[in-house]
Amino acid sequence: MPFDEAIGGDIVYQNVIANKNLASERISLSNTDFGEEFFWDTNDMKKVYVLIGDNSQLYAADFLEYLKKRLLSYV
Repeated sequence: MPFDEAIGGDIVYQNVIANKNLASERISLSNTDFGEEFFWDTNDMKKVYVLIGDNSQLYAADFLEYLKKRLLSYV
């Protein structure tokens, strides 16, 4: 099956095919039921930001901190 016709939940599909996020200079990592979107800014791919509505702010200094915060939010 051609890649651009495959439906999936991986980071490439979600950002390149389904949502065209690269055009908005962000790569989405995850979304919550509360409307939060966690993403990398394509100009600074070390830090992770959170977008709530139209407001974005720094969420984590790096991907490992992001994972730790997200995992601990369920404890």
